[in-house]
Amino acid sequence: MSRHFTPWLALLLLAGCTSPLATVAEPVPPAELGAAFDPATTGTIRGQVSWRGPLLTVPQASGVVPDGDDYRLREVSNPFTPAVDPTTSGVANVLVQLDGIDSARSRPWDHPPVTLTMADFAYKVTPPSGIVRRGEAVTFVSRDAELHVVRARDAAFFSLTFPAPHQPRTRRLDTQGVVELTSGAGYFWNAIDLCVRVDPYAAVTDAQGNYELPQVPAGDYSLTFRFRNPEVTRVERDPETGLPFRHFYGPPAVKSFAVTVGRGAIVTQDWAADATLFGEKR
Repeated sequence: MSRHFTPWLALLLLAGCTSPLATVAEPVPPAELGAAFDPATTGTIRGQVSWRGPLLTVPQASGVVPDGDDYRLREVSNPFTPAVDPTTSGVANVLVQLDGIDSARSRPWDHPPVTLTMADFAYKVTPPSGIVRRGEAVTFVSRDAELHVVRARDAAFFSLTFPAPHQPRTRRLDTQGVVELTSGAGYFWNAIDLCVRVDPYAAVTDAQGNYELPQVPAGDYSLTFRFRNPEVTRVERDPETGLPFRHFYGPPAVKSFAVTVGRGAIVTQDWAADATLFGEKR
């Protein structure tokens, strides 16, 4: 018998000595959201997004909506026109997100379920923040007798058709990020963002530009503001009417700040935006 001990023979012997009960360790699942949350060790981040200098000039456009057996024109506004409060100069509808949260130390999810309603050829999100927990469903419902098509892009990719009113549909959002919802039926002025997150640390500024992120675990984070760009960079037109069918918008303005939250602390982080965000001179 040969004295040579070949590598393949060693593998066979090793396989024969392996217990049939041996198993490969499975990866440890991520910690449950809020499993180690301690409100006594948290602080608050708050602030205001304001506008300085001249306002942007954002023109209206003409859209077509059904009218019985015919169609009619409707003057519509750009959905991303900055909503600036005349008294406080605060800017509404700016998305604020906190990154770097430990899921186990996070506060439990406390944003209500999100619904998109289509009524009188306009989109409305309830609640207005549009913050969705990753893996949960959004409800879509039309109140119009005419056809609606909801189109999702960016962090989700799908289209939902609503040929009749009052027939809700749901869609689960499984990828964290921003989902832009637009119309696939030609109502180009409909464009709304949803924010999908693992943790609840996101907000949208109110009518005075204020926001607040409560019960933030003590630590160092990145706070990011996301301001939608109203510039229309490309227009798809209806081949029969020549009127706009779909609008494409410029990239959003994004600004991040490093913030440190201490136990019981209130951290203020403001941001002053202006027309230079989108390439316009003040």
